[in-house]
Amino acid sequence: MLFRSAVCVNSRGQFSIRSSGYAAISHVWVETMGLEFHDEKIMQDERGINYAHFNRIISKAVASSSCEWFWLDLLAVPQIVGNEDEASMLRKLKTNVVNSLINVYRNADTVIILDALALQLSSDDLCDVAAIFSCGRWLARMWTYQEVKLARKAHIVTKTGVIDFEQMVCALDARKQQSEEASRYWHEIHLKFERLLPSDPRGVSLADVALCCSDRNTENDIDYARSLFALLNLQWNATWDYDAAITHILKSRPQDAARIANLQGRRGLPPPYSWAPRYLARLTGIVIDGFVATENGLVGCWTTFQVQRVIRHGQNKTDTKSTFRSEERRVGKECME
Repeated sequence: MLFRSAVCVNSRGQFSIRSSGYAAISHVWVETMGLEFHDEKIMQDERGINYAHFNRIISKAVASSSCEWFWLDLLAVPQIVGNEDEASMLRKLKTNVVNSLINVYRNADTVIILDALALQLSSDDLCDVAAIFSCGRWLARMWTYQEVKLARKAHIVTKTGVIDFEQMVCALDARKQQSEEASRYWHEIHLKFERLLPSDPRGVSLADVALCCSDRNTENDIDYARSLFALLNLQWNATWDYDAAITHILKSRPQDAARIANLQGRRGLPPPYSWAPRYLARLTGIVIDGFVATENGLVGCWTTFQVQRVIRHGQNKTDTKSTFRSEERRVGKECME
């Protein structure tokens, strides 16, 4: 039962193990640990975080929720410190916390979103909030994706109040339908947030992940996989490296993996998944059905082209991706059975 519970804290710094009656705080560590407070960098160690700084964080959550108790990963996820025996024990504890995240977020009454840009906005217009919120760091991080998708409901905290995530999506939908011009302006931003509406994890596919994480990143390479385990209802193993972790995801949903085979992004996984994108984030293109993933590789039909000559290649001046222009000759349609 405790494995399904969350270690929560209140505004007085008291702790309680709870399976209901609490809110979970979703945030970006680099912001919450001080950068929005006059560039003051707050260090965290095995003792936790400075109490005055804790109050600055928790006060935002308390003001936006009727809950007394809050789950905050800064306090619930242990830092790996100490000698080898202590570090080993903490690694096991951290793994248990990662494997309990699906329950932490699904059982929370609310997921409270703290984004540095939104916290500075003095507006209650839902579309204004969406426009500003879309520019913040929260929307560009891997871990925050599963936090909102697993939520029962989500609230965005602004300088003057609290915005319901689902109501914001409804407002964007209404705004884009006002005119053709409005549709062109608001369609993409509405689609971006609509895809993030909380949903049953059983209904989240790898295509959903790819479409929602096209602009997301993380500082630790392994978190491109680990941050998705709770959402996909998988168990994390602390001994895995990145290749083992992403291979476990692909093996757990082979037909989901086949659907994203056509998406453009880095490759490089070991066989039999050398055809699959190496990361489920930062992919471009469209999802195509018709391929089947097997233990020996990918089965399907595709059109092949022979490169006649390379015209130009190099870095794109306006993007971080490389460009490659070539002259090609269509060879034909091939099938692998």
